[in-house]
Amino acid sequence: EFRRVLFRSVELLTDAPIGLGARYRMEFISAASVISECVRFERPSVWEMVGRSKAMRFGWRGRVLPRGDGAHLLLRMEIQLHWLLRLALPLVRRRMRPELERDIATIKAKLEAQDPRGAT
Repeated sequence: EFRRVLFRSVELLTDAPIGLGARYRMEFISAASVISECVRFERPSVWEMVGRSKAMRFGWRGRVLPRGDGAHLLLRMEIQLHWLLRLALPLVRRRMRPELERDIATIKAKLEAQDPRGAT
């Protein structure tokens, strides 16, 4: 069963298809909701999102690199907290890192469990 660890929900806010210009509301388990927008999308290997909330701004970039018979996922997330919350950034990083790692491990396991012909 897929577990939502970092995200409670993600909602597409635009009528446009998933890709450049698409906007989302992202509800987190341990943080305020964020409105994000896809500012770069080169399917299937590169995407970039920027977002904002009352408490923070963030950037999220992903790249998938082919490796042998598989792929390597590179992710970078940048967070800028507002006001006095900046003092809590080390705590936020420490809290988010294991949640993100669990989400990535869950996605990896799901992908690796799928039959390459599309059957699961």
